[in-house]
Amino acid sequence: MLSTIKRLSVSFYSRALINHPYIVASIIYIFIDSIIYGYKPIWFGINHHCVGWEYNFNYFVWIIEWWKFSLLHGLNPFWTNYIWAGTGVGLSWNAFLLPSYGIISIPFTYVFNPVEIANTILLLQPFLASLAAFSLTKEITNNFSGSIIGGYLFGFSSYMTEEVVQSLPNNMTIFTIPLLALIILKYLRSEIDWKRLYIISSAILIFQAGTFLEIFLSLTIFTFLSFIILFAYNYKDEHFTKKMIYCAGTLFASYITTAIVISPILYDMLLKHFYNGGKFGFFGISLASIIIPSKFNIFGYNQNAWPTNWNSGPYSSTAYIGIPILLIVSYFIFSKRYNNYNQMKVFLIVVLICSLGRNLYFYPPTHDIGSAILPWYVTKFIPIIKDAQPHRFFIYFDIVVSIIVALYWRDDKYKLRKNLLVGMACLSILPTRHFLSQDIYPTPKIFRNNNYTSIIKKGQNVLIVSRDFLGDAMKYQAVDNFYYKIAQGNNEGKGTVPAYKYFNSINNHDLQKIGKFISAHNVKAIIFIDQEGQAKKIKKYCYREEKRYKSIVCYTKLAVSQK
Repeated sequence: MLSTIKRLSVSFYSRALINHPYIVASIIYIFIDSIIYGYKPIWFGINHHCVGWEYNFNYFVWIIEWWKFSLLHGLNPFWTNYIWAGTGVGLSWNAFLLPSYGIISIPFTYVFNPVEIANTILLLQPFLASLAAFSLTKEITNNFSGSIIGGYLFGFSSYMTEEVVQSLPNNMTIFTIPLLALIILKYLRSEIDWKRLYIISSAILIFQAGTFLEIFLSLTIFTFLSFIILFAYNYKDEHFTKKMIYCAGTLFASYITTAIVISPILYDMLLKHFYNGGKFGFFGISLASIIIPSKFNIFGYNQNAWPTNWNSGPYSSTAYIGIPILLIVSYFIFSKRYNNYNQMKVFLIVVLICSLGRNLYFYPPTHDIGSAILPWYVTKFIPIIKDAQPHRFFIYFDIVVSIIVALYWRDDKYKLRKNLLVGMACLSILPTRHFLSQDIYPTPKIFRNNNYTSIIKKGQNVLIVSRDFLGDAMKYQAVDNFYYKIAQGNNEGKGTVPAYKYFNSINNHDLQKIGKFISAHNVKAIIFIDQEGQAKKIKKYCYREEKRYKSIVCYTKLAVSQK
């Protein structure tokens, strides 16, 4: 009886893998995603927990509702005075503009609230990235189990963990990278014609350009580099060279199509609100960061175990690869067994060098090795591109790693060594769930059941002072369907003044600055959330300055609950 059940289960499993590999892979990745990244939102309430940290999450909630509101009301979606009311701010250069997700989400906003939509989109990213990488590795290796592992290493990489923690959907949208590589590979293998290549590649590029232009630009750069490497190794093969030329021409047509589709954004970016340079500066990556787990990984959770400043820069965790993966990659590079993949080896090395940035750092990150300058240094003199962050290039390293590990899993005959190395590779990048989600701050009573409509007139400029002052206000405004404008935002621009700096410890000097702020932004009401002491000081100040601020009304949580 047991042998019959075992035989039937093995038979069912084999048929499932042969006939429905993508369904099986999807189930596996959804399960891993729900356990690692979505355990709080999925299992404990999607409206009460957010993927990653709430600050950026709240802005994502805002932008989802903003696209619906602006398009339905005939407003310019690339500029708004609903945040930083009184001055307004341009959005086209902001990485969180996200027209792809904003437009796609519009039909769903009639059924779900923006918090649910934002959580769902964020949770889909590791799953989509894994499935796309699985598709690419399966096309190359024709091995299911190895491709499952490869997909996991890409979709749940250290890079993805970093972006999940930061709650950055623009940086998390990387499934387009293996998809574009897959469609190009299928064309070069004559599995699809140029028409399908054009349609699918155009869709991928348009979606990526509407999500994050920096990744769109890096995707373009490394696609171009891959074509150069392919041509250098295969220029003697006339048939393949001709195929590559047709492929490049078709992709160029896709880029022209993409430029036409996103031309409204490009017009606003280049002609109306031109970029004057980034305010965050350049982040370097040290070699130490590649092998030492960051605080977001389970093996680096106890930061006291490592020397101070061992990991360089705020985004050094994107560089973490781990020793087991490096061992597999090193074996792949130096083993004669993989001489047929020399083109992949060259691409991997080029990507790694570019990912390290402009200078070669080791430890500590503020000192370089003999003032060594890396090739990416030339971008220091190129406008716009100079502010690109090379630490994000590790996604291209990760996609090649996923293929390498799948090949190693398929080819290595020593099962113990293979299982040990690949198992450790999967464990080494495992994140700690402690950082991956936060509880969403409960909505104050004033913003529930439309209580605010009895206090605030539609379209009035309001200043909301809450626990972190910035993010919560934007979330309340989005959920309230932009009934009011807020004199703040986490997208500072020309003319905007971060008033939250004045509310940390209110003294007479700060009161004068607050007075200037509310006057300049035509603030009609100030709502304090859990800030009773500060509210009393502001009330007293407004009453004392009756001539200037007699129209200002201050509300506290206590006053609203009594109302």
